[in-house]
Amino acid sequence: MSHSFTVFPMHCVWGTKARTPFLVSPLNALVYKYITEIINREKEQLIELNVMPDHVHLLFLFRRSKVDVARLVRVIKARSSKFIREHSLGREDFSWQRGYGSFAVSSSQIGAVRRYIQNQEKHHKAGSFEKEYFGLLDKHGIVYDKRDVFDE
Repeated sequence: MSHSFTVFPMHCVWGTKARTPFLVSPLNALVYKYITEIINREKEQLIELNVMPDHVHLLFLFRRSKVDVARLVRVIKARSSKFIREHSLGREDFSWQRGYGSFAVSSSQIGAVRRYIQNQEKHHKAGSFEKEYFGLLDKHGIVYDKRDVFDE
């Protein structure tokens, strides 16, 4: 073959430092727009994004084989963190949690994950981000120590 083709649907999740609900309206809409711009500049394809007050869900097609997910998430978090500090109306101390979750998604499950991300507001009426995140780790078979998952 003369070309290499790569596509990995990825669901990434990360929270605000100490799960502080900084990202409320109208700031969440600005962050949504800014993260979308970052994804486009990085030449990846955004499928779904939801900016909640204390965390973000991102579903995208990771298409370039020469770029790794860790670098892309680091770029998104660093640039958006700077943007938030500059535009957050008194939230100059904003930061993201150090880590993140990144979960491969089967092409046949993109629609289900997309709906899950779209329905975050409804989902969180029944449970916290912490509970949701531990559930995602469990669902994907990730071994972890609860004491080490969140920065405090």
